[in-house]
Amino acid sequence: MDYVSGQCLIHASRNSVNENDKVNEVGCLIFFAYKVNPETVCQYTGLTDKNGRKVFEGDIVRDIFNASVVGVVRYGEYRNTFNDDEHGGHAGFYIEWKEKQDLLRKDLVYWINESEFIGNIFDNPELLKGSDTD
Repeated sequence: MDYVSGQCLIHASRNSVNENDKVNEVGCLIFFAYKVNPETVCQYTGLTDKNGRKVFEGDIVRDIFNASVVGVVRYGEYRNTFNDDEHGGHAGFYIEWKEKQDLLRKDLVYWINESEFIGNIFDNPELLKGSDTD
């Protein structure tokens, strides 16, 4: 949050406040930032898809074996149907599927190569129309 303007900003890489990095004239520093809606900022999972694209919480995925099945990347506690009664739940990134409620695994890392990342819940809400995941 920028307390002067009241806006939420994400600062671009290679910003500099070093006196040696003045641009063109004295007192002009390199500094770039992008205004964002704080409700749309999601956590990076640390994973990339098969195309090298970073995967974030809130991304929408499609099952590569059944294109009509979509889900959303979420973070939190979740239960797999396999052995969860004995071992309790899990915490971390998982896929909340529109269908496939009986899947053995929901872990994002398990599905990373079995899913196509097709958008996110903020820019592409139409991809979830009529689903249980919106």
